[in-house]
Amino acid sequence: MRLESHANAEAFLSAAGALLAEDEARHNLIYGICSTLIDID
Repeated sequence: MRLESHANAEAFLSAAGALLAEDEARHNLIYGICSTLIDID
């Protein structure tokens, strides 16, 4: 396992978006959290 730290939600989605998109229904919660964090910034 590899752990990476990201500066913000946009950076996280940039790095992990392709993996999350492979099974979007399963990862819907993390998409929602990231969207909320991006809207707050």
